[in-house]
Amino acid sequence: MSEIHFPTPLHALGAKHYNHHPSCHDDANFILNHLDERQAGILKKIYFEANQFTRHKEISTMWKEWYPETEDQLNNTQMNMLVFLLNMHGLQIAKENRKKKLRKFKR
Repeated sequence: MSEIHFPTPLHALGAKHYNHHPSCHDDANFILNHLDERQAGILKKIYFEANQFTRHKEISTMWKEWYPETEDQLNNTQMNMLVFLLNMHGLQIAKENRKKKLRKFKR
């Protein structure tokens, strides 16, 4: 059986957290179908550099620059999903960094 390849870690997290929820599946697909690797990288940078008070606004502003059409805008649920996925990706990176530090420490 072949492994599924996802274009970005956000796509893999989206599949993991939302594919089994029928009510969330369409919203998650909407977000992920609009993101390529470059855009995902930009959103991750915004998420990690912004504070909790400006994060939503900065992500929303960037999304509006990429997709000015009304039908391509994120609704509140989709914005919360995107922030959740960015947060989960940050946690995944932190976990990997901890493992690397432990490996160095054990040597």
